[in-house]
Amino acid sequence: MQKIYLFCLAIIVSLILISCEKDFNLNAEWKDITIVYSILDQDDTEHYIKITKAFTTGEDGNAIEIAQIPDSLYYDTTDLKVIVSEWKDGIEKKSYLVNPVLDTNKESGAFFSDWQILYKFNADLDEDNIYKLKIENLTSGKVISSESLIVHDFTIDKPRAGGSASFTSVNPTDIIWFSAKNGRRYQITIRFNFKEKSFGSDTIERYTDWVFSPLNSLNTNGGREMKIQYSGQGFYDNINATVPYDDPALEGNIDARIHGYVDYIFSVADDELNTYLDINEPNNSIVEDRPAYTNIDNGIGIFCSRYNKVRSLPLSAPSAEKLRDQGLQFE
Repeated sequence: MQKIYLFCLAIIVSLILISCEKDFNLNAEWKDITIVYSILDQDDTEHYIKITKAFTTGEDGNAIEIAQIPDSLYYDTTDLKVIVSEWKDGIEKKSYLVNPVLDTNKESGAFFSDWQILYKFNADLDEDNIYKLKIENLTSGKVISSESLIVHDFTIDKPRAGGSASFTSVNPTDIIWFSAKNGRRYQITIRFNFKEKSFGSDTIERYTDWVFSPLNSLNTNGGREMKIQYSGQGFYDNINATVPYDDPALEGNIDARIHGYVDYIFSVADDELNTYLDINEPNNSIVEDRPAYTNIDNGIGIFCSRYNKVRSLPLSAPSAEKLRDQGLQFE
């Protein structure tokens, strides 16, 4: 569940506020604008859709105050009928009634955060099928729709399964995989897991991520070899920058650290999500207006898919020895 809506608030805010023009009228007549956000992942069996609405302040209205009123953000759940259907070769195979659930695990922010309404359905997604979303407002008759392909599984060539994670070579090391069908953007992360023992305290588990710049495939057909490279020293530089505590007292209380597995995480976004991310990435241009990207018919937002794949390997003996030389109390 957390994977589905972790970034909902940030995206909803951006969709509402993006590309505000100088002549925008905050006191314009109210119009029903439905905002939809959902990312499907074939690894999940529980899928969530965030459905909210935009609002205007009216005369002398205070947007900050109105944003704290749930009715300004959420529809009455009895007003909406939400269905996701599964299609193959133009034939509907299954349909799922998507039911509202109340979630209290929402981060605080500018919008009401005591709880949020999400819409949930359970399904084992088939990567060969198309998923269509239909939201019907039973009060107004308005219909909002979208559809999404599913990012397929793919093959990782390097690092090899059954090997070890090595960071001692003086030459660049390759990470090689073959692109996923329906996948466009690839974000590679090397996650170093470790345990930490402090004097007089329990052992805790921590990790630090080394995140690489995204790489796009030329198409979404799948099967194309893709590669990035890393330097072994870069791994240790990242550890030295992220593992020690800024507070000298906390760092001085460390009795020992124990290295664990290294996770090579491949996060793949489909074409729709890639376009959305491209448009909303920070840039240094003095031109701030950007197009508001959406693939929601009769609404705004995004209905898309992604896929995460992880290869976990033990740290090689020479790499572990070099880690101990970093002076960070690794055993």
